[in-house]
Amino acid sequence: MSTSQKRRFVLKLIFLFHFVCDVSASVSENEVKCIKSYLNHEKSSSQNDYCSEVILSHEQKFRDLQRPSVTSCIFSTFIEYEVFHLYLKGFFYHQSASDKNQTKYEKEVDETIRFLTKKAKQLCVADNKYKEEFDSIYDNRKPSLNNSIDEICARKYFIDKNILQAKDFGFDVSSMNITICDLFYYSVYEKLFERDYEEHDDSLFFGMSPSSIHHCITKKFRERKLSPKLYAVSIMMKFQLTSLQISKLRSEYVNSMKSFTILLFECIKES
Repeated sequence: MSTSQKRRFVLKLIFLFHFVCDVSASVSENEVKCIKSYLNHEKSSSQNDYCSEVILSHEQKFRDLQRPSVTSCIFSTFIEYEVFHLYLKGFFYHQSASDKNQTKYEKEVDETIRFLTKKAKQLCVADNKYKEEFDSIYDNRKPSLNNSIDEICARKYFIDKNILQAKDFGFDVSSMNITICDLFYYSVYEKLFERDYEEHDDSLFFGMSPSSIHHCITKKFRERKLSPKLYAVSIMMKFQLTSLQISKLRSEYVNSMKSFTILLFECIKES
């Protein structure tokens, strides 16, 4: 065994002593410092041998927390959106708290893993699930028999807001110059589509408050106009469409429905 290998072996033993044998169930101050450096992207300190062992050990612990049912797709989702980074933030937050409750923390970690695994699984099967869902809704729709003022104003609103493209669906924009749409319907739609994202989960993220992630989701939800996009799809489904138009609408539906879950993971990565 070389000198560097011996040194690395000794460091591993030192780390294991701190990590496993501390009778107070706490961790060493140096370990917490390593995690803080890692979270702050301080390469000089977080890349030394001891700190590397700390991070590797927590990575292994994080993997061990995941259920046997976790597929490679779910695990890849966790990697892509840096869920381990959020886990470490939760661990650091817990260790920095003045009133540590280990049992409560471990329960919250377990609940978070279950919740995120469920969401990642939804994302992994989303394409096929929402394609089939769209086709089922479209095949069982009640076709529109006439152009009501509601539908005309809805189409005009979606075109004006660049949610639908007139050329994609053969709309004559000049025929939609109806004053009542601007006077009444637009204000109704604006209020309708200002609603918040309503699928927030009340559980904590690895023991941390979910408020910043929820705020991020709500902001992105509005910026990406998910409510009006799905409403536009539901309006357009009533009409007789060409194969190409159905394909465009199906893609819009799938992408919008996937976004409900993608927003969560994007906001985790940005947190």
